[in-house]
Amino acid sequence: DRLRSRGLGDVYKRQVLIVGILTTILIVRGSIWQKEKVSDEFKQAQATFDIRLNSDHTEYYIYRLKSGANTDGATITIPDSVDGIPVTRLIDRDLGFSSYNNISKLIIGKNISYIGTKSTISSDETQELGDDFFSLATSLTAIEVSLENTSFSSHNGILYNKDQTVLLRYPASKTMSNQQASHRFVIPNTVILIYEKAFSLNLTLEMITFGENVETIGDEAFSGCENLVNVNFNNAPINSIGTKAFERCHSLDTIVLPTQLEKLGSSVFMGCSQLVEIYFSNTILEIGRNCFTGCTSLETIYTDFDFVDQLKVIFAQNNEKFIDYITGSSRN
Repeated sequence: DRLRSRGLGDVYKRQVLIVGILTTILIVRGSIWQKEKVSDEFKQAQATFDIRLNSDHTEYYIYRLKSGANTDGATITIPDSVDGIPVTRLIDRDLGFSSYNNISKLIIGKNISYIGTKSTISSDETQELGDDFFSLATSLTAIEVSLENTSFSSHNGILYNKDQTVLLRYPASKTMSNQQASHRFVIPNTVILIYEKAFSLNLTLEMITFGENVETIGDEAFSGCENLVNVNFNNAPINSIGTKAFERCHSLDTIVLPTQLEKLGSSVFMGCSQLVEIYFSNTILEIGRNCFTGCTSLETIYTDFDFVDQLKVIFAQNNEKFIDYITGSSRN
């Protein structure tokens, strides 16, 4: 009986060993098979992007551009799909899409519906539009969008929402055309909103003229446009200018604010060291904090003669030290 038990034990051990070997073989073969399943299309996408399937395995999200693809002057194409699965989102957790900072041209595929910093998208419509549209892609000269894309569009290398009522991103390194003596841009009449950081960090833009339907200028919309000299609001019905919208626009010397402006956000002209004079209409209701901090050349703040006292009251709330600069003028 003892010998029989020992024999049966040996048999059992051999069976376990065989099963283990077979399992290992199957795992190895499975791994090889899985590797063989990876398509050339996916390999190419993976070499360029940090690309991942969503939790349902129904969509691909691109999280950043890999360093090897972020090369000087490169053109990057966001694919419509990979292996038949649509590529729908560009997500930059590092903010500002800094991983695209060396490329010159970006081509966006037809299925991209979100560009921004959030991995989980709110049902709120403005959140779905996204944020930080390549604001730190500082070498970007042009953005093109597939005509079949239902969320975004482009014209002359500028990124808009689909119906071009929102100007999302004017590339930081976009320069003047051959027909221009200076780098100037006229905002199309379709545009209602200049989005946050839309023109930020463009170092060649000198003149901007607003279309006749712009109502709102978003936060930091023109921040860091150091060569911007002339801003023509052109009677656009602008009622709000966002925080830091013209911060560090060092070349501005005169500003005539929109005639329907009601709210000037905080720090709008912070650091505009060459700003000498500014004109307010009598529609202004609110001026945020630190609007003129660092405006070391500011001499005069003009408004209608019969609005001087009211403007002084508004300035007293957040910008008291500039009250003595306010005077009446017929220019507005």
